[in-house]
Amino acid sequence: TQRALNLYKGRFGDIDLHLYPFHPHQGHHRDDERFWADATRTKLDQIPVCVPSPAQQVAIAIAHGGLDSHTHSDWLCDIADLLSADTVAADELETIIEARGIEASAAIALHYLADECELPVERAMLDRVTRRASAKPLRYLSQFLQTRPRDREGQIGRIMRGMAKQVRMRAARKALPRLPSNTKIAVRAYPRSGDKPGNEPVLLQYNESIQAIDGRLRLKARIELSAQARRPCDFEVFADDQFIGHASWRANLYRKATLNLAFEFEKPTSAKILSLVARPRRADRLIETAADMKRYAAVPFRILDFSVKPY
Repeated sequence: TQRALNLYKGRFGDIDLHLYPFHPHQGHHRDDERFWADATRTKLDQIPVCVPSPAQQVAIAIAHGGLDSHTHSDWLCDIADLLSADTVAADELETIIEARGIEASAAIALHYLADECELPVERAMLDRVTRRASAKPLRYLSQFLQTRPRDREGQIGRIMRGMAKQVRMRAARKALPRLPSNTKIAVRAYPRSGDKPGNEPVLLQYNESIQAIDGRLRLKARIELSAQARRPCDFEVFADDQFIGHASWRANLYRKATLNLAFEFEKPTSAKILSLVARPRRADRLIETAADMKRYAAVPFRILDFSVKPY
C-alpha cells in the first residue's frame, strides 16, 4: 500500500499521490465528503476508481498547481484540456473555488487561460471569483506570491514568498485530521554504539499474527537501524491493509540508533496480520546509484523486540 508519495522513474514523472484530494487547510471535511459522493465510479484495469467531475478536476489542478507553480505547467495544460472540451460547469466550479478558499490562485490561472490562451471561461463567474479574491487581501497576497514565476520575484519577493509558504504549510499541518482518540503513538530514540553487530535479519517489513487477540491492542517494538545520511526515517503500521499509524524519526548523523515504538489502537474487525513497514519519505524513485539509495530509499531495520498484546 502506497500513501502520500511522489512517484518518479528516472526523468519521468512525477505522479503525485496525495492522502486527500485537496490540501488539508483547503475547505472542510464536508467538502471532501461531497467530493467523493459526486465522483463517478468506474474501473481502471479492473481496479475500482472514483473519477471527479470536470469542475472538481479544474479546482484540484488550481489548488495544487497554483502552489510552487513555477516548477511546471502541466496543471495549466490539464485545465486547458478540460475547458476546451466544454464540460466544466461554471456554477459548480465557482462553488468549489469559494469552498476551498483558492479564489486568488483561480483568478490568476483562469485569467491567463482566458486572456492569453483564448479558452472559454465564463466571464461573469471569473469576475465574481476575482472580486472575492480581492476582498481578502492577505490571502490574495499569499496565493499571489506562491503562484507567480520565481524569476520575477527579486530578493524581497523571495523572502515574502518563503514566509507565505511557511504560513501555508503550518496551516496545512494544523488542519490535518487528528488520530482517533483511542489511538496513541510514541517514538523514543537513543544511540546504539559499542554493541556487537546483531544476527537479526535486515528487513523492510515485519509481520506478526494478531488473529488470536481482539479489542484494544498495544504494540511495543524495539528496532535497530543505520541511516546513511541526514534524513527522516519513516515507518507505518498496518492491520492487514488498514492503516493504523505513522512514526517518524530524523537521523541527523550517520550512526546506528535504536528506536522504541509504541502504538495503542483498536484492532480492526477480522484483521489477521499486523505489519511494521519501512517506507520512503515523500518520494518513491527509481534507485540507480548508492547516493539515491541513501537519500530516497526506505531505511531497513532489525527487529530487537516485538510484541502485540491486549491493553
